[in-house]
Amino acid sequence: MKKRQTMLLVNALTTALLASSATAVFADSAKVFNPDNSHYYQRFDIADINWNTAKGNCEALRGHLLTLPSESGVSSEENFVYTQLVSKSPAGSNANYFIGLFYTPSTFTWAWVTGETYPLFSAPPSVVNYNYIVMNSAALDTWYIRPVQFNGNSNSHTAGYICEWDGNHFVANATIPDLNANGVPEIASLYLDYKNNKHTVIIRDPQSHATISTLTFATSTTPPIGLAVIPGNGFFNDTKIAVLSNLNVQIKDAKDNSKVLKSIKFLNKTYQPRALSVMPDTDNNGFDELTVLGILKTGKATSETRDSSTGAKLFSDTF
Repeated sequence: MKKRQTMLLVNALTTALLASSATAVFADSAKVFNPDNSHYYQRFDIADINWNTAKGNCEALRGHLLTLPSESGVSSEENFVYTQLVSKSPAGSNANYFIGLFYTPSTFTWAWVTGETYPLFSAPPSVVNYNYIVMNSAALDTWYIRPVQFNGNSNSHTAGYICEWDGNHFVANATIPDLNANGVPEIASLYLDYKNNKHTVIIRDPQSHATISTLTFATSTTPPIGLAVIPGNGFFNDTKIAVLSNLNVQIKDAKDNSKVLKSIKFLNKTYQPRALSVMPDTDNNGFDELTVLGILKTGKATSETRDSSTGAKLFSDTF
């Protein structure tokens, strides 16, 4: 602890700035998965970016700036991020990447963007401009982090930032009629897979815990809204899964991921989607209906019902 704490304090108190030449903008890295904690990470190579902008960019992607264990020594997570992302910086061997640690001058304390305090060091008033922490790509005892000084609104000497996603974003689950004929209904779970940004439905047998099928829908960094189960007609095991993303519903066979059977748009772009549900067949064509609830900025809600086979609009009601 003392060695690392001293290193951080020394770097915090030094008045030497990093190389002042501007860094070109480079392409982002691919997302990497850490099997130790099931988190995803990505390096964004944007030169001289503002820390608040970097923070907002990560949050817009449903993640956050990188947070690390508040412990002595180099944690396995820190080593993973350095090895997989920071050490491979296209900006070279002295590139700085923002992480989610920031300084509060009024209390002389540091804290992570996720709310935890960082107890290992504090900065005296004379260096309050050292208000953010970066991970540096220099191969110095494997890697090191250090406070960086910014004058006013200048955010020079940074090559980008690191985003982190704490596992996948689970949205909803539903019960599905028995697909494998063992007498037990199946369970479907819908989530946004942060590795590939796909809306994914996993269908499992709750008795054997076996995965029956995996369905992937529209690719997006925005989590899907919900899923609905469209039962088969009783003669064939043709249960279908509908997933609402934005104001678009995609439908697939519960056991076949190879193609989208139907894609149906609901309402219009002035609405924010809130829910998806199934209504029993009302137009007597042998197919159940789908209803999407959307909200306007005024707070008014509208439900729109369409035929799951033809996509034709059947009902609309405003609450």
